[in-house]
This record gives sequence, C-alpha cells and structure tokens, in this order.
Amino acid sequence: QDDSILWLYPDFPPVYIIKGENARKGVGDKVLAFFQERMPEYRHEERIANFKRIIVTLAAGEKACSITLLKNKDREKVVLFSEPFMLSPQNEIITTKDQLPIIKTLIDSDGAVSLKEMMETSGLVLGYSTGRSYSSSIDQIINSSVNGKNSFLTFGNDIFEGLMRMMKRGRVDYTI
Repeated sequence: QDDSILWLYPDFPPVYIIKGENARKGVGDKVLAFFQERMPEYRHEERIANFKRIIVTLAAGEKACSITLLKNKDREKVVLFSEPFMLSPQNEIITTKDQLPIIKTLIDSDGAVSLKEMMETSGLVLGYSTGRSYSSSIDQIINSSVNGKNSFLTFGNDIFEGLMRMMKRGRVDYTI
C-alpha cells in the first residue's frame, strides 16, 4: 500500500508563493504545512499545477489533495470536497492606472462595478486563468460574456504573476 499524498497547488501569490524571499510563506503554504505536520504517517509529495490540471488530476482518481479550490457545481461532479476550513477574501478587479478613466465610468452609486457590463461594453480585455473559479456568480458572468475580443485565457502555472506581466505589457487590461 502506498502511503503517500500528492498535494497540488498553483503558483498563486499571496496564497502560494513559489519563489523569492517570501517563498513558502503564503497563507496556502502555511495551511499545507499545517496539514502535513499533522499527518506524519504519510509521505507527502507536492506538485505545482494550474487549476485546470489540478481538477483533471483529481478527476482521474489520483490520490491527491488541493486545499484552496473553491467549490462549484462542475467541480463537485469530479472532486470530493471537505467542510470549508478557511475564508476567502472578496474578489476585486485589478487594473492599471491607464484603465481607471474607463472603469470609473462604470462605477455605480454603491461604488461597485458590474463585471458583466464591463465585459460587454467597456472594450477592455479581461485576463483570466484556465480552470480557476472566481466564485459561482463571477464564473457564470465570465462564461456567458467571454468572446475573442474581450478576454484572454491563460494556461500557465503562475496563476497571478503571468496575468500581471500581461497587464503590464498591455495584452490584457484587467483581471480578477
């Protein structure tokens, strides 16, 4: 019997920090260490993977875990979820100062921006990661509003850093 657990996680600061002076100091890194320390009877293996690869691996029945996946209807079909054990911060739109004049025109009286309206009317390009779930409601908006002109899907393992580089280079205008 193989007493190993494969832990899958993305390169996704500040949750998982893979490199630099803060490597292994992200909140996900700490939770991962917490679980591993409490299961000394297992041999722990780790693999960096984007969210889509994580779902594919779990769906294939490999003995693996991922501790920061958001639950949604599609994932529940192929992944067994535990009870929630940590809170996730609210999603926010991230952009450059150059795009603020356009985004400010979309802010409502409560200070919020409609992602659906932004995707359908602003002319700005959303950068998002393959397999990542932002929340059920945001996923639904993205899936129903995405087209070749208003969005760019990334496939890399560096979930957030790659999108930031793309924004800096002007390939995408905002991300979540």
